[in-house]
Amino acid sequence: MQVAWLNDQQPLLVMFLADGAGSVSQGGEGATLAVNEAMAYMSQKVQGGELGLNDILATDIVLTVRQRLFAEAEPRISSSRFCLHVSGIDFIG
Repeated sequence: MQVAWLNDQQPLLVMFLADGAGSVSQGGEGATLAVNEAMAYMSQKVQGGELGLNDILATDIVLTVRQRLFAEAEPRISSSRFCLHVSGIDFIG
């Protein structure tokens, strides 16, 4: 959970959750990585003044997290799976 300050000095509460259920052996590490990557992406958007709370932002966050998780998992395993549920939108890859 993080509170970011928008350009007009309004607070924005940001919360990302991950349970790590996609990987029994590395679930906790993957969940932490996913949340940290999503938080970093959101912070970058808020600081850059590019924040628009919409489906495009949600999709961009999911794709950024997915790319980071796959990059981390690739050297360790022969196949990766990814499933994420964001505000009624399911992403499976």
